[in-house]
Amino acid sequence: MTSQEEATKACDEEFSSHLTDDAVATLRSTLESRIVDREFCLENSASRPLNITCYGSSSSKTPERYLEEARLLGYILSRRGHVCINGAGSYGCMAAMNDG
Repeated sequence: MTSQEEATKACDEEFSSHLTDDAVATLRSTLESRIVDREFCLENSASRPLNITCYGSSSSKTPERYLEEARLLGYILSRRGHVCINGAGSYGCMAAMNDG
């Protein structure tokens, strides 16, 4: 199994751990449709996986447009084989990055 296949499998397992299959498919489709450079973001894993620290809001009142971007960032990081490290929580951009 290539490193890209391993990263994709890990990403799928993370999605599946707390979302329904329909929710996973919808989220993946939505996120992938917004990516400009598919080859860089989805089809190639990073030459070296990194632990990347990301901070964002943790408020339940975070506007949806920011949550969408945070999900996309988390999705791209995980597809490339990186680990997103943040304070997490149940709300806001930090939770959305983990959902991505």
